[in-house]
Amino acid sequence: MKKTILRFSLLLALVMLLACGCQSPATQNAAMPEVQPKTMIIDTDAGGDDAAAIIMAALQPEIDILGITVVSGNVPLEQGAKNALMALEVAGRTDVPVYCGSSDSIAGVEYEIFSVYGKDGMGDAGLVHPSNSHESEYAVDFILNAIEDSPDQVEIVALGPVTNIALAIKQDPETMEKVKKAIEISFGIRGELNLEELYLQGL
Repeated sequence: MKKTILRFSLLLALVMLLACGCQSPATQNAAMPEVQPKTMIIDTDAGGDDAAAIIMAALQPEIDILGITVVSGNVPLEQGAKNALMALEVAGRTDVPVYCGSSDSIAGVEYEIFSVYGKDGMGDAGLVHPSNSHESEYAVDFILNAIEDSPDQVEIVALGPVTNIALAIKQDPETMEKVKKAIEISFGIRGELNLEELYLQGL
């Protein structure tokens, strides 16, 4: 339980740092130039910790979330999509689309579902009842299309297994080279990774 709480706290802290950056009091009080929002895709298995991170990111004006892509991990794929949709609804951001990705590893092995947050990934407290549905477009296709539309601008933040990203690299490595930045926040909290590292982790 202590490890879970620590991971949850570190995850939220890292998302806040990504959103706001680290500023000294003097900098905060000074006149600040207008900052361009970070253009971001959040890839997630949408357990309770990821849902909290999605809410916090969605509330930040410094982040432009193009979409949430879901992968199996803490919960099955469809449940993860519902959790992501519910998190966005809580944040008042039902404009952000959610896309379903892979329920298997890149080698075709179905993920073993494991969650300390209950069967629904949200404490089994009856909290998950989104009014929206996920998009029909496959998450991997969405990732590639979004990067092609905004080359060298999109940052990918991976909160769960990186299979969706690995599949995108496998399908179109040239387009994925146009990702501005890829960051993995997982139990090991690895930070920024290159495409080869992300691909190998998705195998």
